[in-house]
Amino acid sequence: MALSGSISGNYRNYTTTTTWSATQNVGSNYSYITCHHTLYCPYALYIGARTNSCTVNGTTGSFTSPAISTNGGTTHDLGTTYYTVYHNNDGTKSCNISTNFKLQATMSGVYIEEINASGTIYLDTIPRKANIKSAPDFTDEQNPTITYENLAGNSVTSLKACISLTGSLADITYRDISKTGTSYTFNLTEAERNILRNNCTNSNTRTVVFVVQTVLGGVTYTSSLTKTLTIVNATPTFSASNVTYEDTDTSVVAITKNNQHIVQNKSNLKVNYTSATAKKGATISNYSFSLNGVTQGITSSSGSVIFGKINSSNNLTLNATVTDSRGNKTSVNKTITILPYSKPNAIVILNRLNNYEDESYLTVDGSVASVNSKNTMAIKYRYKQSGGTYNSFTTISDNVKQTLILNKNNEYIFNVVVTDAFNEKFDYDFTLGKGVFPLFIDTEKNSVGINCLPTKTKSLEIKDKVIINDKLLIDLIYPVGSVYISTNNVSPQTFFGGTWETFATGRTLVGIDTSQTDFNPVGKTGGAKTHTLTVEQMPSHEGHMYDNFNDNGWVDRGGDTNSYYLNVTGSAGYGQYENRPYKVVSGNELVMQGYSRGGGQAHNNLQPYVVVYMWKRVS
Repeated sequence: MALSGSISGNYRNYTTTTTWSATQNVGSNYSYITCHHTLYCPYALYIGARTNSCTVNGTTGSFTSPAISTNGGTTHDLGTTYYTVYHNNDGTKSCNISTNFKLQATMSGVYIEEINASGTIYLDTIPRKANIKSAPDFTDEQNPTITYENLAGNSVTSLKACISLTGSLADITYRDISKTGTSYTFNLTEAERNILRNNCTNSNTRTVVFVVQTVLGGVTYTSSLTKTLTIVNATPTFSASNVTYEDTDTSVVAITKNNQHIVQNKSNLKVNYTSATAKKGATISNYSFSLNGVTQGITSSSGSVIFGKINSSNNLTLNATVTDSRGNKTSVNKTITILPYSKPNAIVILNRLNNYEDESYLTVDGSVASVNSKNTMAIKYRYKQSGGTYNSFTTISDNVKQTLILNKNNEYIFNVVVTDAFNEKFDYDFTLGKGVFPLFIDTEKNSVGINCLPTKTKSLEIKDKVIINDKLLIDLIYPVGSVYISTNNVSPQTFFGGTWETFATGRTLVGIDTSQTDFNPVGKTGGAKTHTLTVEQMPSHEGHMYDNFNDNGWVDRGGDTNSYYLNVTGSAGYGQYENRPYKVVSGNELVMQGYSRGGGQAHNNLQPYVVVYMWKRVS
């Protein structure tokens, strides 16, 4: 593109040239083109004045050239033409140019009517709009500044800028900007900021379009840049004061006298909340509450969440989180006061004087959870003779010894009950045994009883366990893995204790021999009750014949043509007889024919034995 140029045409080096130049009117969007025409004559030329033409962008202008009289080597002015060429709406323009010079002369016997020149003019673009050069990503609390270039300057009718959400509408209205300036700052009003925020409610970011609008010559032009708007400082307003809690179990509150005290595994915890406030056009999406590993979500703007019974002995932190439609969150913590609780317990001591007398003692050392010193405890007992009926309950004080007179010849069952304010109970039965001396020497029977009275003469009688060097006597005599043998079908478990199982049923025992795999390792089994002999196991014996027999069983007798045979009477003879009293059984082996003996059955393989009961201790 240019504002000047030239075209030319020639015949035999006679050259016509049109040199053009242009000036531009930005406001009216046209170029004013001046065309100056010349002729170069390399040789002699004698012609008179004549009318010629030049056409630019379809408009033809004529010019009259003066008479030319030259012997050659000269350039002559032919004339000048002028044109107004309007540009396209966007300021661009190209057009055709052609010049027709009427030579009308005979050269070397040839008549030449005219010399023509043509070409295309590419004019500089006339500025029609301002162009936006830069714009920032910005937050909803900032005033963004754009830079722009307006080459048309004051020629434009108007120059404005706006911010659009989509690029099509001026959501943030147009405002005039300087026609000769290069930058503009949007000083947004709160109402304009809210327009941006209210159109960005599901995310903290969105795209917006900065637009510069130019009006020139009745035509509107725009230039734009797309940038990112970010919503900031928009987390919901929500504080610990929005969250409260209470124990809704009235029976528990009646004990604690405070619904802010949550009793472990007893109270019914309810969390209440009031509405959070969303900011900058957002809405509240949901609330979530987390406590002791449990999270509950809810979308209601206000309400409550039931956590029920809480299994914790320590104070807990309730986390409450509110989330808005943009995904912004605000979290607050609230301490939940927990009062530890456990069911009643007791240490019960029940015994006879000297472990033998009628005089007996009962002491109950009870314990209940404090529950901030609001819990209470009640202790009572009753008893019965074994196999009898309980008497009525008697209420007693904590850890105070009770004295009772109970026949030492009887066994008694005591039922002890410890109850707290929550009606939870420690309810167990205890046995008071018959009166027994730890050590009793019976001089009449010459016997000693340990934990019992001896019943036999000249005996040491022990009731319950015998422990030697921290080991039960049974573990010293019959440790686990031992085998017990008896002719009585009574498991040793009944009198030794431990766990026993029958062992080696239908088998005898053999000692281990680590040098023989048949008798190693311990627990290996083998042997059989019966056995059938194989040929290899039969005793060596005679009665089988073997010699140089042919396939027919004949004995070869050297040069004789006949062979020996045995007849039915057993006498020797010559010749060939059928029905011989022997037969070939295998190869060259002969056996006598006759009756078979033996049944081929298995024989008894048992050693002399005595049957007993055997058990093995397994624990």
